[in-house]
Amino acid sequence: MPSTTTLPHVFALAPDDRRVAYDAAAARALDAASEASAAHNARKVDPRSVLDYRGYQTMRMVCVLLVRHHDKPASIECSRDGTVARIYLPNSKMIAQPESSADFLLCVIPKWLAQKAELMGVTPDLAGDWSEEQRETWNRLKDARFSINRKIQSPPRLTTHAISRVNTA
Repeated sequence: MPSTTTLPHVFALAPDDRRVAYDAAAARALDAASEASAAHNARKVDPRSVLDYRGYQTMRMVCVLLVRHHDKPASIECSRDGTVARIYLPNSKMIAQPESSADFLLCVIPKWLAQKAELMGVTPDLAGDWSEEQRETWNRLKDARFSINRKIQSPPRLTTHAISRVNTA
């Protein structure tokens, strides 16, 4: 906490100076609130409902982020970080998330499969030569994976807004 000896106490100021200090503080607070509001409004709406997260939790699923190598009819050839260690993930055992890109796969899979394929835990950094844009996409998807797993472990409360959103779909 800052010391009051280095900062002028507002009541020690003359009434006119006090009004100027209050107006400056109010302007700073309004700017901070406007920036926070703009950041909040710029967020994308979560495409998953509360019931999706509850279903994932009931089915004991986890979200993983993988590097896509080759799509096959019944499976996807992928790896954890872009290395040569390949994993063949069956399409029947995963739910691809809409945030996935052409290079990266964000999907929800059963926990037992993630453990068997050693996909559990921290998502590693990309290995190899990747562009800066691809690395930014990877980091954005890592954050999305963390958020999805957090919401699977402790789903948001079911509100009337969430129920009406599900009923209209």
